[in-house]
Formats: sequence, C-alpha cells, structure tokens
Amino acid sequence: MQVRLTTPLTRQELAPLHAGDTVLLTGTVYTARDAAHARMNEALDRGEPLPFDIKGAAIYYVGPTPERPGCAIGAAGPTTSGRMDKGKGRRGESPEKAMDNRCGMDLLTAIKTRQSIRKFTERPVNEEMVNAIVCAGMRAPTAKNKRPCHFIVITDRQLLSALARQNTNAAMVEAAAGAIVVCGDKNREGIKEFLYADCAAAAQNMLLGIHGLGLGGVWCGVAPNSDWRKLLIGQLALPPKVEPVSVIAFGWPDETKELCDRWEAAKVHCNRW
Repeated sequence: MQVRLTTPLTRQELAPLHAGDTVLLTGTVYTARDAAHARMNEALDRGEPLPFDIKGAAIYYVGPTPERPGCAIGAAGPTTSGRMDKGKGRRGESPEKAMDNRCGMDLLTAIKTRQSIRKFTERPVNEEMVNAIVCAGMRAPTAKNKRPCHFIVITDRQLLSALARQNTNAAMVEAAAGAIVVCGDKNREGIKEFLYADCAAAAQNMLLGIHGLGLGGVWCGVAPNSDWRKLLIGQLALPPKVEPVSVIAFGWPDETKELCDRWEAAKVHCNRW
C-alpha cells in the first residue's frame, strides 16, 4: 500500500499503516544520532522544553554502519526507536495516558474517603498504575511553575527492606508493592518553604491518585538531619542539592478503616483569626 502523509502526523493517520507500506512523506523530518537523541531524552525527563515540538513529528533515527574499505567511518544508516530508546517505550506517547483510566470515584469522595494504609497484600501493582500515580504528582501546583520535584520509584525488594528496617515509622515500606520518594531540587527552587510546599502538594496528589485507583498508600516524612535521610541520600545516590522530602508506600490494601468526621468548626476563621 502506498500512502501520502504530511507532518505533523496524527494517530488516526498512522493507525492503518503496516510494515512494508510505502509512505510518501511531506513536511519537516527530524533526524538524530544516538548521542543527540540521548540528550533529547534527558531534557524531556527533566521536564525541559525542546527547541522543537515533537508532537506529531517524524523522526528519522540513524546509527553508524561499518566503514567501507579505505573509509575512516561508515555511513549513518536507519535504525529503530526501540534501539535508540532502550527501556523507554514509545517516546511520542506520554505516560500521562495512564491517567485517562477512569477510577469511578469523584474527587470529593476520594478526598473524604482516603485513609493512610499500612498493610498491603502481595499483589503487584502494574507499571501503568505507577505511571498514573507519578503523573498525578507532576500535575500538582508549583510555585512560579519551577517544578522542582523529582520522583524515585522503588520496587527493589532489598532496597525497600533496607529503608523499612532503618525507620520504625516506615516499617510498612517492606511489605508495600513499592515506594515513591519525593525529592526537591534546590537548584530549581532555592526558597525552602516553596520547595517543601511543592513536594507536599505532589505527595497529596499522588495519595489521592493511589486511593482513586483502588490502592492504598501512606506518607512517611523525612526529618532533617536524620539517619534515615542520610540513608536515603546514600542508597538513592542523590546528587548535591537534591533533598528527599517524603516517601510514599503504596500497594493493594490489606486493611480497612472506619471513617470519622474530621470537621472542626473552631478551626475555621472568617476574614480574621
């Protein structure tokens, strides 16, 4: 089959294509070698804008080919996005697609019924759900849109166990399906009050996302100058000026809790204290 397409491309245009089809492409086509492509990936992972919009773009991935006799280097030949993006999946498809899943719970109900869950079953949590949780954190409000939060997803059983055994208040981490460490980058936000507020907003978003997906979660704080904070920095190889602010354990709940009324009229003030 021969198809004529013009960039930028849409999913509807690409859906009918099959391997072996001939595509006559008109418009802008970007190309990248592995090193340049890696830098582009790193910028996207940091949330930094690219000099061009890749949404709907055609990217021609190239790699080195063996040099011919008498030539110093080989030509750049076509390769695949899978080879260039090892372990990253399809670049044009944002993990935010995972947030399109409907949980069947409205926002106010999620806020009212969320509880801190400390007991979990052994059932694993799939990657799509974890992506949805992290995306919820990235959707949180942030002072001046500086977005200083980073999220370290931990599923390694030995690491979860090590973190749990060094902090009695985080013992539930050992049995959790995983944990997400919310970190604040002081290079991006130098005002500590804003940094902590941004990380707290991200943590609350993720806790609501966890509950909305039918999972359970609990927020563990990281005290300044604590041994646990030092352990987190060392075990996670955090760079200078990146601070662990909280750890969220998550998994399929193995306990239920009775809801209680938390309305306290004495704590509501109008216009002044």
